[in-house]
Amino acid sequence: MTQGDAELQSVIHHVKNGWPRYPGQVVDNIKPFYSARDALSTLGKLLIYGNRIVIPVSLRSDILERLHDGHQGIVKCRERAKMSVWWPGISKQIQKRVETCKECQVTKPSQRKEPLITTLLPSRPWEKIAADICEVNKKNYLVVVDYFSRYLEIAHCV
Repeated sequence: MTQGDAELQSVIHHVKNGWPRYPGQVVDNIKPFYSARDALSTLGKLLIYGNRIVIPVSLRSDILERLHDGHQGIVKCRERAKMSVWWPGISKQIQKRVETCKECQVTKPSQRKEPLITTLLPSRPWEKIAADICEVNKKNYLVVVDYFSRYLEIAHCV
């Protein structure tokens, strides 16, 4: 399929013969590849991005559906893609596909992540501390941190 894809053939030509110096010198349909040019190479007749195969335009919708099989959400779909396939804009297309999938929207987690609560910086050292006991190699240690300076004290507990 790569041999029949004019876009990928043009990219392969630039990979083998060198890219223009400026992105404005690249034809519009392959401009999205310009920013990834350092990661592109060829293997036989295939175009490779890092360790992934670059998918021709005609197969992208089918591959997108295969990545989405199982309805596991955006993160899992992206992880699956990072293992084997790439094309410019794949991450956004995965996000759009999952966001428009009714089954994914029904099964997505309903609980929102709690925002981190920042602590105010104390006005002087040792005004506020954090302490915890931890175990390393079956020995207990008291760990104390000063919120102001982030100074760390560790004491072995006998």
